[in-house]
Amino acid sequence: MAHGNGHDPVTPYSEALELQDIYRSLGIHSELATLDGKGHGAWDAQVNGKGLFELSFDFIVERQNLNVE
Repeated sequence: MAHGNGHDPVTPYSEALELQDIYRSLGIHSELATLDGKGHGAWDAQVNGKGLFELSFDFIVERQNLNVE
């Protein structure tokens, strides 16, 4: 998941944290990328220099043990 920690009255960051806790309690692997200062729908956000597409792609490759050349 990727979620901004900026002010968002419709989809607050606390709900992303709660969902992360639920996934963990069920034994579901999940990663939460925090988008500093962003709100919901921050498609142009980056985490450690990577955009959301690249973060998602890397997650899938890692979790599926894919070999991408």
